[in-house]
Amino acid sequence: MRRFQCAHCGAEVFFDSMLCESCHSTLFFDPGNVTFLTDSSSSQAPIACINREVISCNWVGDSAGGLCRACQLTGMYPNLDSPGHQERWARLEAAKRQVVSALDQLGLDHPSKRERPESGLVFQFLADNPTPGAANSQVMTGHENGRIIINIAEADDAIREQRRATLKEPYRTLVGHIRHEIGHYYWDRLIQSEGRLRTFRALFGDERDDYAKALERYYHEGPRGDWQGHFVSAYASSHPWEDFAETWAHYLHTIDGLQTAIAFGLASPPPEVRQEDASAFPYLTPLSFDRISAMWSEVAIAVNALNRSLGQPDLYPFVLSNEVIEKLGFVHELIVSRACGARVAA
Repeated sequence: MRRFQCAHCGAEVFFDSMLCESCHSTLFFDPGNVTFLTDSSSSQAPIACINREVISCNWVGDSAGGLCRACQLTGMYPNLDSPGHQERWARLEAAKRQVVSALDQLGLDHPSKRERPESGLVFQFLADNPTPGAANSQVMTGHENGRIIINIAEADDAIREQRRATLKEPYRTLVGHIRHEIGHYYWDRLIQSEGRLRTFRALFGDERDDYAKALERYYHEGPRGDWQGHFVSAYASSHPWEDFAETWAHYLHTIDGLQTAIAFGLASPPPEVRQEDASAFPYLTPLSFDRISAMWSEVAIAVNALNRSLGQPDLYPFVLSNEVIEKLGFVHELIVSRACGARVAA
């Protein structure tokens, strides 16, 4: 995450800011330029996303439809007449905007299903059906052919924390869910459809293994005993598809976290990164992931120590093996090669 300024007065504002607390200007985030606009920052007032008042979306809307580029990816949302649904939907959209902004900075296109019915992307934020015995009474979070379904119950902090504890996950967030599911979408687009299966299988395993049986085995028997040495999370050990999605999500955690650390002076970009590119580092960097990982490791140690000094659990509760770092490097090269048309420098 970068640091942002009000276009009117220069005061610091934040990614989800709707109003400048200093000059009280109304703020509009422009995802194309990764900056904020105000009513007075240009000759023509920015167009607000039509979801601005409904879910506090602060992005600039499309001149044609009124929805911002992130909200255009939402195909279904819950019944807003039900208590709590509007707040949960708003939280999920806020997390989605953070992920979409990262995809934009990575140069990864994400057309909607309206634009490309076959290869496009759509999110469906759905609630469980409270009627006993009703069909689809429980919404299952997942991905299929560009359609990402997320149960809005995940936006309830108490429910999400209960599930995190039950499933023994050290890290469970809305942003993490969306990063994970979007990883499945890009597996279809960047690996299956672009002839990278041989390299993928050498690192992650054979995705042709029965997926349903693999998940059933995981939930009944738990992860393999040595999963820490081979996978970024316990769930990643369930099947190669889940290993990739978890690795993809962790890659986005890493680069977004490192960019934030650099923006706030907790780390510095490498000397070979030009000053004008510093705010975008480590997105689309020519550096190998080994260099990025080493930088992030130093930041992670520092923030964990800071949390411990305040009596809080580790902010980054992960220890990455060499095998996991190699998989993260594969994701890094996959993304940079796609965006830049060249392999990452060693």
